[in-house]
Amino acid sequence: MSLDPVVINLVSIIVMAASAGVSLLTWYYHRDAPGLRPWTVALVLTTLALALYGQRAEYTPGWLIFTADLLFVGGFAMMWMSLRRFNDRRIGPDRVMIETAMVCAMFTVLSFTSWQVGGGRLLQSGLRTVFICLLAGAAAWETWRGGRKDGLHSRIVAAGALAGIAVVRVVRAVAVVLQLTGVVDAAAGRVMQSYTVYITTCCMLVVTFGLILMATERAERERAALFDRWQSEGPPLR
Repeated sequence: MSLDPVVINLVSIIVMAASAGVSLLTWYYHRDAPGLRPWTVALVLTTLALALYGQRAEYTPGWLIFTADLLFVGGFAMMWMSLRRFNDRRIGPDRVMIETAMVCAMFTVLSFTSWQVGGGRLLQSGLRTVFICLLAGAAAWETWRGGRKDGLHSRIVAAGALAGIAVVRVVRAVAVVLQLTGVVDAAAGRVMQSYTVYITTCCMLVVTFGLILMATERAERERAALFDRWQSEGPPLR
């Protein structure tokens, strides 16, 4: 069964924008959860990338494709950094921006190199897929690794969904290689791309839900610890 790429892209834009709003609202109520703000920025970047993807046609200029890919990679780099910041409060906004910019710079260099060697859109798509796969895998590892320190049960939701994104991007990368070698035709590649976007969007929604659960669970534990400390010390004398 094939999926209409226009409909899938529109639904993905709506879901990403709504998820960004929910994430920002959650941060408003849990200001001590530092990972929510960069996650919101990541979702906004991804939404913009999807909006640009919706403008693609047969003769779309290369700069538009590159801009959309860069926004997508930047969004996933910000997602990875948001999970790192959630685990380590010492990571400030400046470091988040610098390391995200470094990832984007690396992608830019490799993208221009691929265009110079005549790789075309398909090789560019494969490059974007590899970056997203690595960043999603790194975010999943960061989420799981943090669970060994704080023991938040809700981490498994976000880690599982991020791992799902990495896996589907591996499958997409294999499809790109098969398409480059002529084993798979362009029509099958477009169908695979539609399913990749659909599954990625679903996983992103689950990750956002998992991150909100993580922030809520951490806030509840901190309040409980504060209450236990207050009880152990006893109420102040009047």
